[in-house]
Amino acid sequence: MTNDYRDPAGVYWQRDEKTGVWHYHDGSTWTPSQAPPPGLWQPTPSQPRKSRRRVVIWCAVVGILAVNGVVLYLERGGASTYYSCNTSSLSVQRALAVYKAKFGSYPTPPRPWSESNYSSNFSPLLKVSAKSGLFALTKAPDTNKYVIEYDSLGHVWVERPGTYRRSNDARQDFSTNLNVCSEITGTPVRGP
Repeated sequence: MTNDYRDPAGVYWQRDEKTGVWHYHDGSTWTPSQAPPPGLWQPTPSQPRKSRRRVVIWCAVVGILAVNGVVLYLERGGASTYYSCNTSSLSVQRALAVYKAKFGSYPTPPRPWSESNYSSNFSPLLKVSAKSGLFALTKAPDTNKYVIEYDSLGHVWVERPGTYRRSNDARQDFSTNLNVCSEITGTPVRGP
């Protein structure tokens, strides 16, 4: 039975959808009866269940579409460079931590930082990441939209594309400047 109705006397009624027989609630059970006279009953607030279900379904559909829209925006530009910069910087930090745990100190980049030495300077981190079996770093970070570097003290810093520094600049340090990826990529970040 579905759709509760209430008559002017406050008695609740339901109609069995399969048999069409009306039932009233006597306070403890539903009892079969003749239908209440037309016009003397009104739906209770619990009656529009199907409408509420539709609203919930529509809200879920709209929510899913909104999330997909945000994901597409992030994947096609906008904030995706910012998030990629953060993710890459965190991966370098993890790789440094794995290296230090294994060897007791951070690695020294094999050569001074430059465009030609960039990928090879990550070789110590790539080797330890591959051998440890831990997710840390699988390749040198891309340099198209930002440059990520590290030093033997475990600092990780972020520079604009084409910029290579031999040593850490605290203003560009990923650990001390939480907005460095936002500043480098030109992506405004809204904080809490």
